[in-house]
Amino acid sequence: MLKAEHPKELISLVLYQQLVHLCANGDEPEKAVWYGRRFEELLDYMEENPCLWVQQGYGEFCEDYIKAPDHLYGLRMDCSASGLKLKDQNTALFF
Repeated sequence: MLKAEHPKELISLVLYQQLVHLCANGDEPEKAVWYGRRFEELLDYMEENPCLWVQQGYGEFCEDYIKAPDHLYGLRMDCSASGLKLKDQNTALFF
């Protein structure tokens, strides 16, 4: 979906969050870390362009949804745990 449809940034963030959780829980730590890094890069981009939050927000999918502690920190914990599974302390510390 990310490749074929090229969703806007906000929806991509939502999809990355879901993919991280699926991969981390599905014992695919490499993929979880990869999607987590894409998420963090895109989140930085959104922070540099705050008007995108307003332009792309729709219903529950908005800046508050992405940054809600259970969503944001859950993603980062999954990525940290995946980094540890990979014995990659730098990745674990990054998240």
